[in-house]
Amino acid sequence: MALGMSERSQELAVEWAKTREVFGGKLGDNQAIQWMLTDSQFDIETIRWNTYYAAWLVDRGGYSAARLQSSMVKGYCIDAGLRVVDRSMQILGGRGLAIDDYPFSDFYNQLRMCKQMEGSTEIMKIVMAREILGK
Repeated sequence: MALGMSERSQELAVEWAKTREVFGGKLGDNQAIQWMLTDSQFDIETIRWNTYYAAWLVDRGGYSAARLQSSMVKGYCIDAGLRVVDRSMQILGGRGLAIDDYPFSDFYNQLRMCKQMEGSTEIMKIVMAREILGK
């Protein structure tokens, strides 16, 4: 979920930055916007490769072999997805809050719920600590 919602949010933010005219130029010409987009791309790629790596570990040895990585993905990727959605909303300004035009509010709410579902972020940290400490 975090990967798909982050990618779609980034696509919408990039499209907006490339087409929105502000102060005699494109919004995407602004360095602050460029940095927000690159930070989001870092988060998206980190979500992608951490998720793929966890899936690869599960395929090779089952969940117990991938417990640490899977917990890290759950704990980190939801937060990274929330950051991407938040940046995208910020890039679109007031339009980013338009519920009928853009999916950001739904994405944010769904990702925020994931922080508590199927093991909260805090529980994932306990699982990670036990794995790291060999307990």
